[in-house]
Amino acid sequence: MGFERVDMVEGPGQFSIRGGIFDIYPMTSVYPARIEFFDDEVDSIRNFDVVTQRSLDKLNKLIITPCKELIINDEAWRRCEENFEAEYKNQLKKLQRSGSVDAVHQLTAQGAMLLEQIRSRNAFDGMERLHNYFYPETVTLLDYFEQDPLLLIDDPIRLKEVADNILKERNETYTDLLGKGKVLPGQFNTYLDLPKLLAQMELKQGIYCSFLPRNPQFVKAQNVVNFPAKRCTAFRAFGGIG
Repeated sequence: MGFERVDMVEGPGQFSIRGGIFDIYPMTSVYPARIEFFDDEVDSIRNFDVVTQRSLDKLNKLIITPCKELIINDEAWRRCEENFEAEYKNQLKKLQRSGSVDAVHQLTAQGAMLLEQIRSRNAFDGMERLHNYFYPETVTLLDYFEQDPLLLIDDPIRLKEVADNILKERNETYTDLLGKGKVLPGQFNTYLDLPKLLAQMELKQGIYCSFLPRNPQFVKAQNVVNFPAKRCTAFRAFGGIG
């Protein structure tokens, strides 16, 4: 679930074990919780203060949610280690053949550190950037709806222009980082590309709104409705003491 084991719980996302006492700080709780066990049964659950470490109110139940966006099981850890190590070694050979000494040193140090963290099977900062090594198949919010939602897209042409610019900048940045040995090729796939997203959106019902009468070429409109409209005046409130 992504929690970090520590000697003493001081912040969200941490847990500690001392004998029959299990302290944990859920991400959605105001206070951390202390669970006391009698053998293998829960004896009590209480909130406690992180500063004084003293117990506070008694709880009847405790809800613990994941503290990381990336939920990883044993199979995903194994898959990540295999995928990352194979690509790391392959990219290292490419940089060595290119004669880029600085890039080889950079990738050797950074790759070895990440591989060690992966092999530890413990959550670490920045692991979300490796999510495609854990789970090669990406999903979107649309995959979580039990029933197909109605999409409302405001100014689709403008949105595509912004997305294209972001993708262009990303390509340039990753190409530069790749040549310097700071990333692996697979890390570029941490984002779902726009064509795949548009393909998913085409399968859903949607309303596309545009202030200008422009027909987006990437949207197959079944019906076009025109509404007369005008921009609203932006009002700002000013106040002061005379």
